[in-house]
Formats: sequence, C-alpha cells, structure tokens
Amino acid sequence: MYLKNRYLILSILLILIIIFIGFFGHLLNIKNIETFATDDILYVSDNMYNFKQSLNIDLNTFNNVLNNYKTKKELLLNTTKYNSLSLLIDPYVNYFYLNNTNNNNYENYNKNGIFLYITSSILVTDTCVWDIENKTVGYVFPSDYYFIQAFIKAYKIDINKVNLVQFSIDDLIKKELPEFDVLITYVIPDSEYMVIIEDLKYFINGFNDVDLDRLKAFYPFLKEKNDYIGNFLSKNMKGFISNVKTIIPEMNYVIIKNIPVISNIQETFITRLEMPEGYIGGKDYKNVNSSNLELISELYNDRNYGCYGNNIVNNKFECDSMYNIDGTGKNYYSVWDKKCNTDSDCPFYSKNYLSGGCLKDGFCELPIGVKRTGFMRYDDEGLNTPMCYNCEDTTDLECCKKNDGKIIAYAFPNEFDRRVERGLTPVIAPLKYII
Repeated sequence: MYLKNRYLILSILLILIIIFIGFFGHLLNIKNIETFATDDILYVSDNMYNFKQSLNIDLNTFNNVLNNYKTKKELLLNTTKYNSLSLLIDPYVNYFYLNNTNNNNYENYNKNGIFLYITSSILVTDTCVWDIENKTVGYVFPSDYYFIQAFIKAYKIDINKVNLVQFSIDDLIKKELPEFDVLITYVIPDSEYMVIIEDLKYFINGFNDVDLDRLKAFYPFLKEKNDYIGNFLSKNMKGFISNVKTIIPEMNYVIIKNIPVISNIQETFITRLEMPEGYIGGKDYKNVNSSNLELISELYNDRNYGCYGNNIVNNKFECDSMYNIDGTGKNYYSVWDKKCNTDSDCPFYSKNYLSGGCLKDGFCELPIGVKRTGFMRYDDEGLNTPMCYNCEDTTDLECCKKNDGKIIAYAFPNEFDRRVERGLTPVIAPLKYII
C-alpha cells in the first residue's frame, strides 16, 4: 500500500514538472516571437501607423530620405541596423515626383487603403459632400493633402475659400483636435491608424455624391468601390457610421524594394516644395415635339433612339412622362434621346486625341465635369463645364474656350494609360507636395 502511494505521488509530481516546463517554454517562445516582430522592419514610409513593419521616423526625416533617394538611389538613415530597406510611398509621389514610370521598378502594397470623410456631427441625407467652400478641412498625412487638392480642383472650388488645417498624429491620439467641419484621411483597414480614427468617435462617411472621375483627372491612382462604410470598420462603431451604400475611394501605396541603406545622415530639414511646371461646344439636342404625329410613329420604332434612365421603356411618351404607366409618379429621371452610331455623331469627339467618341450601347463619351442627361444630351453649364488639359485653373469656368484657335484637349475618364502611351500629359494640373 505504501509503495502504491509513493508511485502515485511520484507520478503526480512528474506530470506537474512536465506541465511546468511546457508552460514556461511556451512563454519563452512567445517572448522570442514578440522580440523578433519588433525588429522586423521592412519599409521606410510616411505613415508608420497605417503600415506595419515601417521604420519610426517623422515626416521631415522621411522627406529628407525621399529627396536623397531621388538623386542618389540610396536611403540615408541615422542607423547602422539595416543593409537595405524598401520605400513604401504614395503612387502619385512615386510616378510624378520620383518620375518612376516603369511599373517593373515597383509593386503595389498588398492591402488597399481607403479615404474617409469624417465629420463631428451626423450628415443629413441631402448634404453635398463636395461642398467644402468656407469650411475648415483637416488632414493628417501627405496622401490626405493630395486627395484634398484633387477634390478642390475637381469641383472648381477656390482654394483660398477653404481653411486647410494639418492635424498631428498626437492631436488624434490625445483627442485634442481643433474645431473642424471635415477631416479627410487615408486609412488601411485593421491598421493601428484605423483604431486611432475609430477611437475619436466622430461620424465616418463615404463620398456619396462625388464623381470620382473628376478627382482622377488630378490624382489618377484612385479606384472606386461601392459599398457600406461599416464593412471596413469594427462593430463597435455602430451609430457613428453612415448606413447607406456609398462611394469609397480606394488606393494602393507602392513599394520600391531593396534599396541600399547608408547610415549616419546629417539632417537638413526640407519642408514643402512646389511641384514642377508642365504638367474642356456642344449644346443640348432639342426634344422632338410630341405634337408632331409624323415623327412619333418613326421614333417609336426607331432603334437609333432609346429611353435614357429606363431601358425597359420603348416609347417616347412613357419615357418623357413624369408618371409611370400605372399613374404613379416617377422617382427617377428618364428622357427619350437619340443614340450615337459613329464617333462623328458625338459633340466632343476628337480625331487628334482619339477620345469623345461613340461608346457601347449608343452613349457618347463626355468630358470629365460634364453632366450626362441622355445618350447624347448633356449639361455643360456652371459647375458642369468640361475640364481640359490646357486649363490648370479649374475655377475659371470659361478656360477651355480660351484656346486661341487650338484644338481643345478635353479630359476624359480613364485615359491615363492612353495619354502616357502617346507622350501626353496624363493629369490636368500638378498637386503641391508635402516634401
């Protein structure tokens, strides 16, 4: 009996020793993993809060590093720790400031970032997101500033009537922001920066009534996503987010890999530089008079015409009517309009630039800024005046007409690559750098 008890006690002690060793071995492994992770720096970036594994440097230091890389293709850093690192930068800076136009020289970062429209009070349903004139607009990082510049130019706002204020990351972390109307900022979902933004408990919105093609004429690396903003945020943001499907501008940073690091830089701070130098006729078609019965029969069966706004309707009367066939009022716009057949049918077509022609399903391609009201109809007055490449001052609504007899180079959606291939300027006007 005594031996049995002794063996039982020894067995229990052995099991406890095994558990003890396993537990502390596990802690040791965790400690080792965490230590390794903190040293696993891969990138030099202007926003370490958005991008994990980025070196902890301020914006002035980053600008010095970027300027030196532009001329010497080296990264000058006050450290002897790294032989090489990668630059993780805004695609606009990469393409235009560094003139890094060969896509074999860089790759996209593997996570999409999104731009948020943040307000201190909830937006009412009919708020015009783009109407920021006479408002205080905040930003934090350089990409925010480039986006806001494009936003202002795209909607022909006088920049002198917008109070632009840069917030520091410390302002956000300490929740000591000055009063503002809008904060526009770029975030990577699930990043440390997203946690900081959510913790502010402000109202987070998308860009519901914004035409992203307007912005891409100045900041061409944006992509459009239609989604609920809540799908990008944590569940504890309920009550602080827009609950309608909205336009969410996306963008990828780019990576220039394996750049040699040169240590012991002497800091000479550079603040902001201007970007280098060098770097939209037609009126509405008249409605066919519905009292002209000879034309009505022709239009009813003419495949050259269609109902813009409702492709199920196949006659002019129902299409142009303010009421549905059951007598209820329409909650949408529709108009009976002629479809284009050839490029020459379209009012903004240019043989010189191979743009403005007849698109699929009889739509004429319209310049950025012009409001479509039909297949060939449009509104080009006031805010809807077209944009063109010879007009950097977008507040001058008559600029495109002041072309001294030259062919007007209208700006069209999604023509960045086409213009680059032909050696033409791919953006309407340069943006100012924070470099």
